[in-house]
Amino acid sequence: MLSNFIKSLNESKVSSWKQGDDLNSSVMLTAADLEACIADSCKVVTNAYWLFKNKAHEQVMEQDYLVCSASYITCLH
Repeated sequence: MLSNFIKSLNESKVSSWKQGDDLNSSVMLTAADLEACIADSCKVVTNAYWLFKNKAHEQVMEQDYLVCSASYITCLH
């Protein structure tokens, strides 16, 4: 994901360079660009992890409820 983001950023820089914005500017990423890419990537991964963790917790709780309900109904018969 990070490599796709970097590639996309470089392509946009190449595009603006080709439009003649600054013929002497570098097309390569700067250290600040790379740090920003890494920070954005970390945020995406962190958010995805928490979404996954919360969904897994919900499913476990739902499954436990169903097992307990089935056990209770079995005990009544």
